[in-house]
Amino acid sequence: MKIVYAITSKDFEPKDLMPKRRCPYCKELINYNALKCKYCKSDIKPLPSSTKEKYDNLYKKRIKRRRIITKIILILSLVLMVILLYWIYSLEKGAYR
Repeated sequence: MKIVYAITSKDFEPKDLMPKRRCPYCKELINYNALKCKYCKSDIKPLPSSTKEKYDNLYKKRIKRRRIITKIILILSLVLMVILLYWIYSLEKGAYR
């Protein structure tokens, strides 16, 4: 049950969904809100507030989409498991007649 909570909770925010931008010096991909490049250690200007807001909204949409997909997969897995168990039970019940 802890796995289900971890996957569907609001605290679970994977870093791979975070939007990226290129470092102006080394051209490596870094997080959009980074102030220092983790590759070349250069200081980077912060994004303008309008651009940062756009990236924040994009990140929130990606997280919401991933949560929805995860819940759908979880529900479909449970339904499939119930169908499979019912089918196995009906086969066993029919074998003893």
